[in-house]
Amino acid sequence: MTSIQTLFSSSNLHLSNASGTYVIFIDVSKEILLKIGSLGEMKFSKGYYIYIGSAFGPGGLVKRVERHLRNEKKLFWHIDYLLNSSSAKIIAVAWIADRQKLECIISQEIDKSSPLVKSLLHFGSSDCKCTSHLKQIKTKLRRDFYKVILSMIEPYDMIFEDFTNNLS
Repeated sequence: MTSIQTLFSSSNLHLSNASGTYVIFIDVSKEILLKIGSLGEMKFSKGYYIYIGSAFGPGGLVKRVERHLRNEKKLFWHIDYLLNSSSAKIIAVAWIADRQKLECIISQEIDKSSPLVKSLLHFGSSDCKCTSHLKQIKTKLRRDFYKVILSMIEPYDMIFEDFTNNLS
């Protein structure tokens, strides 16, 4: 598990109780078939994915992302089932501390913005009208993956934390 303390540089500590929207960057190391709650079985191809979520409850962004980073947790949200797989690893997070709920806006903008994006139907969007809040990004290089997504969410006041040192 990545320690939550490693997520913040001293300039980013203002996020400690902030609410807002987050984008989790995920590396799926091999093709997997998983049962995702009420969605049933879903196939995840090897590659890069993003999940767009929000945190407006107690603890805000930090507690929500910290929960996603934990290995042991009750499987509740669709994303929990994917992240529970040893083949799926969070490699980065973009944090947007804002009182406005932006997850649907960002999800829809990403769907419209790039032919490199494939939405996994209904994943993470059972409480809204979005196609999905999980997207596969069709690129082989991590730096291109970051570049595609960060360019789409660049207009928002965002903090990006990369948990890896290798941009292969």
